[in-house]
Amino acid sequence: LGELAKEKMETIARLKKEGVFYNNTLLHMPLLPQRLAVISASTSKGYSDLMVTLDDNPYGYRFDVTLFHALLQGDGAVESIRKQLLAIKVRRTQFDAVLIIRGGGSEIGMACYDHYALAGEVASFPLPVITGIGHSTNDTVVEMVSNINKITPTDVAHYLIGCFRTFGQRIENAFQMLHLSAKIIIDSGRIQFNQVSNQFILASQSFVNDEKQSLGQTAMIIRDSVNSAVFNHRIAMGRFENILQSEPYNILQKNEVTLAQHQKLLQLHNNLLLKKSATMLENIEHKVKILDPKAILMRGFTITRHEGKAIKPGFVPTDGLAIETENLNGKFKSIITENQSS
Repeated sequence: LGELAKEKMETIARLKKEGVFYNNTLLHMPLLPQRLAVISASTSKGYSDLMVTLDDNPYGYRFDVTLFHALLQGDGAVESIRKQLLAIKVRRTQFDAVLIIRGGGSEIGMACYDHYALAGEVASFPLPVITGIGHSTNDTVVEMVSNINKITPTDVAHYLIGCFRTFGQRIENAFQMLHLSAKIIIDSGRIQFNQVSNQFILASQSFVNDEKQSLGQTAMIIRDSVNSAVFNHRIAMGRFENILQSEPYNILQKNEVTLAQHQKLLQLHNNLLLKKSATMLENIEHKVKILDPKAILMRGFTITRHEGKAIKPGFVPTDGLAIETENLNGKFKSIITENQSS
């Protein structure tokens, strides 16, 4: 026992000197540790007590437990537990915490939990470690460096259930506070709404009354204005009636004079236009007479045609061509026998 105590003290001193003694104790335990890696023997009563307590909790909480089988005491316990810790470290993202649990045992059987190699692995482990290795006397080094230390596996189960229960109680308390706050807000809002509603009703009634008075005054003003406008329009209509009775006669007289003037101007213009047109017609008639083929023939000229068409300048007849000549006395036909054109 003396040697065991000496080894325990040396392990504590070495871990403190290396600065890792409190590393795991300072890790933050998840609010709801549900995914659990359990290092224990599958036939251990401690493991059985843990599972029964977790599975039969009265609140219906469910835990995801993965067992990593290991020797819990004896010469091979240190390496067996360390090996499972290393396996869990590889899969550390899959777990919230690590549980090392066993049933009760003698003081000598607990010596492996004071071993430096095992205690150092637990102290520097990246996940929170919870121990429940089943004795209530002196703590082992593994228990000292672990994040949470409970006496028995059943205590560990109660701790885990307590985490959920504490969170649930916080939720229930928050619900009650939220419910109470909501009730207070609703009641306060209802009172404010009633006050605003009453104020709105009073303001509406006052507004309606004011508008009624304003409309009455406006109606009186409109009635007086209409009466005044009708009276003024009646006077104006009388004046327009007098004007309409006398003005057409004046307009007719004025237009008769203007019409007579325009009639004289139109007659004069027509006479001038007729004279001008007669002169133009005489000139055109004179030109027509001058251009009349009979007038040309009377001056001694003749008209020569070929195939019914007058021969134009530039026409060159050929020998034997039949042409027709017309003079004042009549028409006669000729045959070209000689062509002297240059």
